[in-house]
Amino acid sequence: MPLVSVIMPAYNAMEFLESSVRSVLQQTFRDYELILVDDVSMDDTRDMIRKLASEDSRIRPLFLEENKGSAGARNMALQRASGRIIMFLDSDDIWLPEKMASQLAFMEEKQAPVVFSAYRRMTEGGELRGVV
Repeated sequence: MPLVSVIMPAYNAMEFLESSVRSVLQQTFRDYELILVDDVSMDDTRDMIRKLASEDSRIRPLFLEENKGSAGARNMALQRASGRIIMFLDSDDIWLPEKMASQLAFMEEKQAPVVFSAYRRMTEGGELRGVV
């Protein structure tokens, strides 16, 4: 069983999905599963999920038959998650390569059951809009 389950809901996410998934695959921490949940997309999101899952055995696709919204999609993935720690990532966001390792180290050091962090808001062109 992996230590971490990363849960990523996707709805009509074709434009950003591959970049988002690649940011998980490029993590320095490697003991995870990535549950990609397609929430009945109308674009080619399902095909992209299948392609990405064929490239890495840590990617576990989940195809919903009824649209549940992002919270419902996350809940469906939680039922299938096997990791002891859950991390969420939206399908239009990306992680820096050390994100998982850094948060896990912080959790261990502080004995924290839950952590969150600031994030950078970017334009679609990659320009920094601010830190929240």
